[in-house]
Amino acid sequence: RVSAYDESLDKLQMLINLVLDAARRSLLDLSEKNSSLKAAHDGVRKPVAELEEFNCAAVDRELRMIELKQEVNLLSVELGLGERYDVSFDDADPVPPESVVAAPFENAQAAEEP
Repeated sequence: RVSAYDESLDKLQMLINLVLDAARRSLLDLSEKNSSLKAAHDGVRKPVAELEEFNCAAVDRELRMIELKQEVNLLSVELGLGERYDVSFDDADPVPPESVVAAPFENAQAAEEP
């Protein structure tokens, strides 16, 4: 005959096995999701790097355009023609240095590396 204690132990063992099975399934599921997220992240790295490179080139071009407009204005004033381009925005809102613009991306990449 099986005692109440033995029945309780059997029920407890069944519950423990159920919890362990659920934990194993959850761990496998998390592992698959983690792999999927890593693959997606790796797929985004190259386009992000290309966008950062384009952004730097575009910002450099715009900064050079401002310099050229300022130079044209200076030469126009020397010739008595007055300023040709309005570059007053350049004084009011300076462009942040490249290190500030690129910092969020660099910080995110540095955090990922072991």
